[in-house]
Amino acid sequence: MGWRCDSIDPGGEEAQELGGCGRRMGSTGPNAEQKTVNLFVRAVRAYNGENWRTSISDMELALPDFFKAYDDCIAACEGSREIKDFKDFYLSIADHYIEVLACKVQCENHLTPIIGGFIVEKFVATMYHYLQFAYYKLNDMKNAASCAASYLLFDQKDEVMKQNMVYYQYHKDKWGLKEEDFQPRSEAVRYHNITTLQLEMYEFAKEHLMDDDEGEVVEFLDELLEVEEKKEA
Repeated sequence: MGWRCDSIDPGGEEAQELGGCGRRMGSTGPNAEQKTVNLFVRAVRAYNGENWRTSISDMELALPDFFKAYDDCIAACEGSREIKDFKDFYLSIADHYIEVLACKVQCENHLTPIIGGFIVEKFVATMYHYLQFAYYKLNDMKNAASCAASYLLFDQKDEVMKQNMVYYQYHKDKWGLKEEDFQPRSEAVRYHNITTLQLEMYEFAKEHLMDDDEGEVVEFLDELLEVEEKKEA
């Protein structure tokens, strides 16, 4: 069992480089809600001190706090748009749709914390990585396995975590684990699905809606309406 990133000591006079978890940033950049950052920092300090229960407690608080901040961020992206010329009505709708999606896609980066001058890459995945190892150290294999599965949603190529999952599955009978214990947690699935879908929608919208030909935009929007009507039928 292992943790592939270097230990984080945000309280030190000189910030440690976060290895695979972070990259050097300047004094400006995205930052998460301070409450989430404080909980995360406390959890990492407890983790580094092998205070596993304290680390789990704070990290389990940091996760829903981050998800709430994310939901607030994407909700704030919604808004009205003034249409001054009916001639440009459809183009205006398309522009507004793309602007909203672009805003939502940026929420994840906007809420990613910078600690000691380093941005914490894959912040949500990183929290699940800390949790899976802390749960493992407490012999809570059920939660460790679900956290490992949650992490793999965001980084399917991580060899260390894949090996951890093989380890949990190999000993599943010994630890009384069931198939559902190897499923990612529901809040992780929700966040992964939302962020993935929004990015796909944004790329799709840029390709089909960013067009100066109003006729093509009208045709595309009509096709969307037909699809929605069929779904409701």
